Amino acid sequence: MFKVLAADDEPIILSGVKHLIDWEKNNCILIGTTSNGEETLEEIRRLRPDIVICDIGMPVCSGLEVLKKTGEEFPETVFIMLTNHEDFDLARESLRYRAVEYLLKNRLEAGDLEKALALAAEERENRGRLKRVKIADECLRLNRRGMLEGAALRFLANPGALSPGDTAILEEQGLFGGFGAAFIPVDYSTLPDYGELNDSAKGRLFKWEKEIAGKLISSFFNKTILVHPENSHSHLLFICWGISKEEWETKTELLRDRLIKTSSQITQLGTGIMTAGFFTGADSPARQLAALEEFYHRTGNCRVGFDELGAAASLAGTEDIQNEAVRKARQFIHDNIDKRIGLRHAAGYAAVSPGYLSTLFKKELKVNLMDYINQAKVEKACELIRRGKYRIYEISCMLGFENAYYFTRVFHRHTGLSPTEYQKTLKRP
Repeated sequence: MFKVLAADDEPIILSGVKHLIDWEKNNCILIGTTSNGEETLEEIRRLRPDIVICDIGMPVCSGLEVLKKTGEEFPETVFIMLTNHEDFDLARESLRYRAVEYLLKNRLEAGDLEKALALAAEERENRGRLKRVKIADECLRLNRRGMLEGAALRFLANPGALSPGDTAILEEQGLFGGFGAAFIPVDYSTLPDYGELNDSAKGRLFKWEKEIAGKLISSFFNKTILVHPENSHSHLLFICWGISKEEWETKTELLRDRLIKTSSQITQLGTGIMTAGFFTGADSPARQLAALEEFYHRTGNCRVGFDELGAAASLAGTEDIQNEAVRKARQFIHDNIDKRIGLRHAAGYAAVSPGYLSTLFKKELKVNLMDYINQAKVEKACELIRRGKYRIYEISCMLGFENAYYFTRVFHRHTGLSPTEYQKTLKRP
């Protein structure tokens, strides 16, 4: 049974429609009647009829407006319009908005109404099928998109252990023919109320930032995936493919500037883009895997530098260091300047106890080991600031600091200036 709602401001017309035919015989049931456009819209939203028999010239809100608004909210609902001779132009316009038929009220007969209902019922079934197909297509699209994003995230997380299924998905998309991988750090310390943010607030801001980043990335690249590690609100990862290396390098630089500017204006979060590199189909699988493993090792801990970090400037010559454990610890520090390291990590590398290394280090170099680490990081930070390519929070992330606020404190302690103040001194004539 098709549910039918009748709408007309003339009671005699409504009565005529109601008693003109055998509704059940026509596989329909009349579920209600209304007398103005506003009431009709309310009943459509409440009753969800399959078919609406609607007068074009109703008060409050015209039948044509009811048809338009219903088409936006419930596109599967079918309209049969009622009209007078003088409404002929409006009747033709109603057909443009997908009404299936219009009937003249002063010539309304049972046969005409039954034919119109049969036509409307057929159209309602077609629209229902089309809606189901669209829903199925959308579910399939979302499912495939979810599978692709999952495969991409697993690829970045552990490229050496990609399953055959994930490999097939990524190969089908043509990703292995040439792709670029990049990292977007998200820094909350740029917010005025940073200290008051809880995990829930961070989650909302991160979701907003991901939406902004996704729209910007898709405006630069046609084939792209933007993902983030589960339960992480600190960074995003994205892959783009179907482009040349030159296009990747040019567009990511432009994208980086746009993202920084847009984020600062909308979410007020600190962001940026740091590229892991571009890999072509000519690159060996071993090279791709090795590069991506290094990429994830760095980005997974919000510590990225890629080709920018290099070795930190020496604070003391190795030839002046007598103790082998101290020499190894010092080398470890400079080799891992982009990571969050401490006494325990250095001692493990030097194969001595933390307490023993601390004593040896202070005796040999006349400086506390943690102070030495921070001084090395600050010197590298000064070098990166002088290059003029990075924001302060990006450098903070590249050097393994927990956040830009802590980085600023360490920088000030060792230089007497904040990173921003140091940056300004470079611009003075």
